Amino acid sequence: MKFLTLLKKELREAVPWIILAVITLFIIGWFIIRLHIIYYTEQFYFGILTTGTVINQGFIFRTDIIQGIAVLMFFISILLGLALGIRHFWIPGFTRTWQFLIHRSIKKSTVLSAKISAAAILLFCLSLAWLLLISLISISEKIIVPPDAGIVWLGIFYAYLGFIVYIGTSLCAITRTRWYTTKMFGLFFVFIMYLMILGQTKFLNAFLITFVVLALLIIQVYHIFLQREF
Repeated sequence: MKFLTLLKKELREAVPWIILAVITLFIIGWFIIRLHIIYYTEQFYFGILTTGTVINQGFIFRTDIIQGIAVLMFFISILLGLALGIRHFWIPGFTRTWQFLIHRSIKKSTVLSAKISAAAILLFCLSLAWLLLISLISISEKIIVPPDAGIVWLGIFYAYLGFIVYIGTSLCAITRTRWYTTKMFGLFFVFIMYLMILGQTKFLNAFLITFVVLALLIIQVYHIFLQREF
C-alpha cells in the first residue's frame, strides 16, 4: 500500500514532463512530415522527379523520414531520462529534503522502487506515444507505404535507452564522491554503452549490452541508496 501511494505521488509530480515530451514529439514529428510533403510537392511541380515515380493520391514513403523522427525520439528519450533523474534524485539533494521524504515507517527500498517504477512507466508511455505517432503517419492519406517494422522497434528501443540514462543520472546523484572524481561515473558508463552499441550490426547484441549495463547500474543504485545516510 505504501509503495502504491509513493508511486502515485511520483507519477503525479512527473506528469508535466511526459506531457511536454509527448507534445514535442508530435509537433516536431508532424513538422518533419510536412517538410517531407512540401519537398516532394515542389519536386513534382518542377519536374525534378524521375520518370516512373509513383504519385497516386499521396507520396512515396521514404524510410529516412521516419528515421529522422526516430532520431527525434532518441533525443527526447535522453532528455526525459535526464529530467526525471534530476527531479527524483538531484533536487532532493540540493534542497536537503531527503530526510522529509524518507520516514522511519517507510523503507528506503520502497522509496527507491517507487521512483524507478514511476520513471519506467513514464518512458513506457513515451514509447506508446511513439507507436501512436507512427500509426497516425501510416494511416495518413499523404503516405501510401507503411513504415518499416525495424524503425518502429528502434523508437521503442530509444525509450528503453532513456530509462538507462535515468538510472545513470540517479547513480550520479546519490554517489557521495566529488564531482571532479567519480561522481559522474554513472553517465560516463552510459556514454561508453552508447559507443559500444553504435558498433553493433545486430539488434540482439545491442540489446544484450544495454541489458548488462542496466543491471549493473541498478545494482549500484540500490546498493548505494540503501547504505547511504541522508
